[in-house]
Parts: sequence; structure tokens; C-alpha cells
Amino acid sequence: MELTARRAARIDLTGRRAVLIGLPVAALLTLATSPGLDAWLPFNPAARGADIEAWWYYARQLFGGGAFAPYDGTLPFFHMAPFVVVLAPFAALDLETARHAARAVTALLLVTVVVGWARHAAGGRMPAGAWLLCFSVPVVSAVYIGQVPSSFGLLALSVAIWAQRRDAWWLVGVAAALGTIRSANALPVVAILALAGWGRWRELATAAVAGALSLLPVVALATLRDPTWPTEFQAAVGAYGYGLPSMLSRVVGPSALLLLQALSVMLALAWLRRSRGGPLDLDRSAAVMAMSVLAAPLTAAYAANFLLPGLIRLGSRRGMQALLPVVTVLPWLVAWPLWSTLGPDALVPALEAALVLATLPLLLVRPRGQAALVPAGGPPAPAADAPAASAGGAPRG
Repeated sequence: MELTARRAARIDLTGRRAVLIGLPVAALLTLATSPGLDAWLPFNPAARGADIEAWWYYARQLFGGGAFAPYDGTLPFFHMAPFVVVLAPFAALDLETARHAARAVTALLLVTVVVGWARHAAGGRMPAGAWLLCFSVPVVSAVYIGQVPSSFGLLALSVAIWAQRRDAWWLVGVAAALGTIRSANALPVVAILALAGWGRWRELATAAVAGALSLLPVVALATLRDPTWPTEFQAAVGAYGYGLPSMLSRVVGPSALLLLQALSVMLALAWLRRSRGGPLDLDRSAAVMAMSVLAAPLTAAYAANFLLPGLIRLGSRRGMQALLPVVTVLPWLVAWPLWSTLGPDALVPALEAALVLATLPLLLVRPRGQAALVPAGGPPAPAADAPAASAGGAPRG
């Protein structure tokens, strides 16, 4: 009993330390991407905070009653209108203030992702190397351009996985529903969450109802303001000519994205089959998130942030602590000299693909003699690949 109390106190103290360090780290990230200080970064100054601009424009347009016309005369909007409602508070600001706010919010969201996965990966102890990932190319790039939607989606999908392991199914539903803001990355994660609830129909129904109720108001409002948004979104996604889906579309046609998503779901279900009806294996869940990078129709640097969970899981393993400093520093050394000539959209996708292909095999095979790590503050759990008993005593997984 005394040992349990001490362990809880240690974890609680560690959590407070993570918050006390995480907030200054998020502030430093925001400050480093500010005008004047960003001279050290190989980014286009015009791109600072620019990714919130389309959301800001369409939120004002949506509540003004207009359809989603291209805001610069050429580019379609690649997101579903209900999530424009979710991020509508940015539209209450003037555009320049919204850009600054987006950078700060993005930094806070991504630092939270790093802290959350690091604490889950290390049983409550925050590995020092995980803080370095907060200054990796994808994280800094996302903060610089104010990529709130991607960062919000990554955190929401992460929360859904953590909540499933704690049997908080209402939170699973809400977080998974909000995570669909990153529709290109969300589908395989939603699939493994459904697999984990297989045979536990009451819990699965709780998640489904909670998710539906969380989205119903914003879907209703978006549809009321713009009834044609589903057609507009479908047309925009079909026009996105980047990434692996675009390459495959030249061979198999416009169904390339659909085929890639179907393949990613099948692989995700195969990798997590032993988690059916039980707690999700965190290593394999992180592998699913990493795999989703390849199926996403984009090439920007921030896409690699979906590799963060897998990198943190690997970096917490015995003998692999050096991985996190290497994956933080190496891309900067590779990209910086060539950034101005090739640009990030030429360099980063290759680095992303290489990291995905390198990390997946390691995440899918647990090291011999190493027990499964459990969430911070959670009860001791069996190894992720071992059968787990449900509340009623029936075997799960």
C-alpha cells in the first residue's frame, strides 16, 4: 500500500514537472518562430502563420452565408466545413493576430503530444531526449506556419488511444471524432479503436454515441450555413495533387487515395489483431499512426509529426536512447544546406518515408525480455501481446 502511494506521488510529481517544463518549451518554440528571431530558420517569412489564413477566411465566409470559393482564386479548401466551425474562434481575431495565436496554439498542442507519449512510453518518467523532438524539423515547421488542424488532430487521436487503454470509452468517442479533422490520418486509428472494442458492445456504443454527439452540433451548423459542403470537400480532396496518392493516381486513376486508405486500414487491423477486445498495444498503435503518413495526400514537413509517437516509443527502449537526438539533429543537418535550392517539400517527404520505413519493423516487434510499458498512473497491465482479462473475467485479445 505504501509502495503504491509512493509510486503515485512520484508520477504526480513527474507530471507537474512535465507541465512546468512543457509550458516554457512551447513558449520558446513560439518565440523562435517570431519575426526577427526566425532569421536562423530556413523558412519563407511569408509562410509564418499562413496555414491559419484559409481557416480564418472560410470561417468568416461560412458565417457570412457564402459558399467555399477559393480564397486566393485558385486553391480549393481541403477540410470539412464542420471543423471550420470547431476552429471558428480564430476568425474572431484580426488576421495578423490569428497568425500569432495559431503559432502559439500549435506549439502547445505538439508539446502536449510529446509529453503525453513520452510519459506513456516511460511509465511516468519523462525521457530527456523527448524534449529534443520539440525542436525537430516537423515540429518547428508546424509551429512556424501555424498548423493548428494537423496538431489538433494528432493530439485528439493520441488521446483516443490513451483513453481506450484506461477504458474511458466516452473520451475515446469524443477524441476520435475530433481527430477526424485529419481525415487522411484518422481512418486507420479509428479502425483499431473499433477493433479494441470488438465484443464489448456497450463500451463501443458509448464511444459511438459520444463521438456522434460531439460532432452533431458543428455538422448541423455547417450544413445549415452551407448545405453543399460535402460535395465541395470531395471535389477539393480529389484535386490535391501531392504525395503518394498523387503518384499512384497516375497509374490506377482517381481511386488511388481510396485504395491507399483501404490498405492502411487492413494493415492496421492485421497489426493490432491481438488487441481485439482488449487494451491497444502502444507500439503497434504508434506504428499505425506512422503508416498513415504514407497514405496522406500531402508532402509538407508537418506531416512527419505523426511519426512522433513511434519515435518516442522506440527512444524509450533500452539501448535506443540515442535515437531521439539523432532524428532531431540529422534532418536539420541534411535539410539546412539544401533548403533554399530544393525546398522543404522536396526534402522532407524523402526523410519522412525513410523514417516510416525504418521505424515500422522495430515497432511491430517487441524486444526480447522487455515487458510492455503501461500508461503513466495506470494500473499494472499485462504485456500488450498477452491475453488480458475483461471485467467479467472473459479473455480478451
